[in-house]
Amino acid sequence: MIKITWDQGFKRIYKKKVKNNEELRKRFWDAIELFVKDPFHPRVRTHKLTGKLEGL
Repeated sequence: MIKITWDQGFKRIYKKKVKNNEELRKRFWDAIELFVKDPFHPRVRTHKLTGKLEGL
């Protein structure tokens, strides 16, 4: 199972940009749902992490 972790910077941007925009919020949560079901789906555009996050 995939574990998604939200950092403080992401939470701040989410509140500012996504939370009050109904269309963007729906697209965001649809993408998260798709990512949880299939993290390698082309629409999600996942990639290997580098730097201090490499291997996670």
